[in-house]
Amino acid sequence: MKLFDWLVIASRIEGTKENLKIRYPFTWTQVAQTKFIEEILGKEELEHLVDLLLKETSGNDSIEQFLKSSLSEIPTQYLWKKFQHAKNTYEKESIIKSLVHLSHPDSFAYIAPLLNEAAYAYAGIDILDNLVFNNYVSYDQAQSLIEKTLKHQVPYVREKARYIRRYMRKQKIRYWFYDLINRYLGNEAFTAP
Repeated sequence: MKLFDWLVIASRIEGTKENLKIRYPFTWTQVAQTKFIEEILGKEELEHLVDLLLKETSGNDSIEQFLKSSLSEIPTQYLWKKFQHAKNTYEKESIIKSLVHLSHPDSFAYIAPLLNEAAYAYAGIDILDNLVFNNYVSYDQAQSLIEKTLKHQVPYVREKARYIRRYMRKQKIRYWFYDLINRYLGNEAFTAP
């Protein structure tokens, strides 16, 4: 069994702390966890896990949950690259399914291109829904995409966009209410995502 020099890995990660972009809703602990996983497994091993996931073998649920909980952007970027080079519909569908399930914050960049392809627009709106629900994107970030999808040619996309807009409006009111209560109690203001 291979033993890792945890102190060396930790010092490398700590040394990059200043350069890392820690974005809401992630904390330094989650970023450090992700960097440890990436450091130990490496990019090639994470990509290999994605390849195993796409082969639809037993254990896929565990692989998918591990990749999702790792919070690494590597699997999402690799899936997107594979999607762009996929040769047939079956392969693309399998990739899209995994991309939707992972819904890493980096997948926000892939929503608009997916919405532009009628065959995969459902995946674009499903990713947006997952990102909004998990607070990976703010109301302001999602607003322009939601407005665009309200007029989409695919009925499922329009319906889901209305649902996301209602959800986000309720969340905005909820955050306003929490902020009001905290101010009344003399606590720090509640900061909405």
